[in-house]
Amino acid sequence: MSELSKPTYKILSFSVKLFAALFVFALCIFMFPEIAHHLILMIGAAMVFYSLRILKRYGDLQSWNLEKAKIESIREVTDEQTEGTSGSVKYFYPEIKYHYIVNDNTYASKTVSLEKQNIWCAESNIWGETLTENEKWWSALKVGYELSAYINPKDPEESVLIRNLRNSRRSHHLAILSGGILICFLWLLVVLLNF
Repeated sequence: MSELSKPTYKILSFSVKLFAALFVFALCIFMFPEIAHHLILMIGAAMVFYSLRILKRYGDLQSWNLEKAKIESIREVTDEQTEGTSGSVKYFYPEIKYHYIVNDNTYASKTVSLEKQNIWCAESNIWGETLTENEKWWSALKVGYELSAYINPKDPEESVLIRNLRNSRRSHHLAILSGGILICFLWLLVVLLNF
């Protein structure tokens, strides 16, 4: 039996998790019908909490200290994601190992950004145009090059190379936040109308 492809494995893994979550959700509704509406509130609150936590982490990066870092190694990584009915899309992003000095201590890190989705580039855009080497911002970087790193002043072992959130990624997190707020509002509306 041949191994499952990465996209197929991800779909199956997600499907199993989704089925388990729906089963627990349905079981709770069946066992406790009088408090079933609170599960909706929990889903909305979880969405709000998740998105606010991510946005806050990016906000915290704005106060990190700027230091010089030197590249030890760099390589391009590909990640294939299944997206809707269009099949799979291949994404490229860099894996960069670098070191920097803070208070005469040397630290090493591989964190380029908080999320790989914030720095990756799709193999082709929505118009079908293929990604070029010039669009890969990391293609000009070499081992030994110096670049800027943002260091956590409270914990110098924490660092990132890119601290800003791309517009597409910000929209993603804001959509989750908006959805969570809407779910919580609808729950409140239903509760108020029923009492």
